[in-house]
Amino acid sequence: MAVARRPQAAAGTLVRVLDGDYETWQFNDLLRVVAGHPNADRGVLLRVLHHVVRLLEAAEVRPYVAALALAGRHELTEAEVLRLAALPGSSRRLRRRLRTVVAGRGGQLLPGTVTHLMPQL
Repeated sequence: MAVARRPQAAAGTLVRVLDGDYETWQFNDLLRVVAGHPNADRGVLLRVLHHVVRLLEAAEVRPYVAALALAGRHELTEAEVLRLAALPGSSRRLRRRLRTVVAGRGGQLLPGTVTHLMPQL
């Protein structure tokens, strides 16, 4: 986890960190950290997206902050992000915030700088 928090961590390192064995709350936090990491490229973000989809499909864990971090990343398409809204674990609030963050991209947000848009859940 500490490795993922380092700004100089490479994309390959971030992918390997996602393969670790974590408690649920630790994994949720890791997804958030990696989704907002400045060196997370499209491949890394797709991997985080896959995990977020899996968790929302199970509807037992709420990786909402990681989902919102993904929504602000230009490396992912709007369709890739907005599909999260249709999953069983998505709340009304998450759906609304996903649309808001995606609509606010407008070329103004840089990768890794969306933390100010994330609610404290």
